Order: sequence, then structure tokens, then C-alpha cells
Amino acid sequence: MGLLDGTGMEKRRYIRVPSHFPVRYYSVEDPAAAENPYESMSDNISVGGMMFFAEKQFRINETLRLEYKLETSGRTVSFSIFGRVVWTDEIEKDSLYNTGIEFQNLSQQQKDDLGSFVKSSLEEKRKMENSR
Repeated sequence: MGLLDGTGMEKRRYIRVPSHFPVRYYSVEDPAAAENPYESMSDNISVGGMMFFAEKQFRINETLRLEYKLETSGRTVSFSIFGRVVWTDEIEKDSLYNTGIEFQNLSQQQKDDLGSFVKSSLEEKRKMENSR
């Protein structure tokens, strides 16, 4: 789901890349959920946010705690960050939702690690396209 302006150009601030990795998450408004977080899969990610498949529909502007790992620059990087729900869309009635997250208060190191992941994902995609 891209955000397009009137010219058909992408309006996003950051480039998103497809990504499929496990994400653990819970609403910070539900302290008990931290003991038993939901688990799902991501669909795409950027330096500014991600989209993942949620088992619960969260409210717009609700803050979630997200935990995931990325392989970047030959190492595994663990993330435990906050994100704000910016959109949600039901996929399967009462059971699965596309959920768009805007990351909150990332450290410079987290931004650098995300940027490295996005860059390497784009380079890999270009290599695959050029080898066809």
C-alpha cells in the first residue's frame, strides 16, 4: 500500500523494502501484555517505520513496543523500540490486520542499523534484477 501524491510519486519520507522476519509486539497501554506479547511477521520496513501483520486491531496513535532482529552488515541486530500505529486495515475478519507503524525515539545507532539494512536490501534486489 503506497502513499502517492497527485503525480503518482511516492510521498513517504523513507524508502521501504520488503522484509519478512518475526516481530513480537504489545500495546504499552496493556502492561500485562508485556508478559505474553503477540508474535507475527513483518511485511516491509524503512528507517521511519514498518508494516506488519497483527492479530489484534490497534487504535490509531496507540503506542506499541516492538521487538525484532535484523541481519545487517554480517551481524544480527536486536531492536526493542516503540512505534505509533498510523494506520490499520483488516485482512481477515476479526483475526488479521495490516498495521502501519511509525518508529518513535530511535537512537542514532538504531537509525544507522535500519539504514544499513534497507541499503543492503536494495543492493541485493538490484543484483538479482541485473542477473536476469
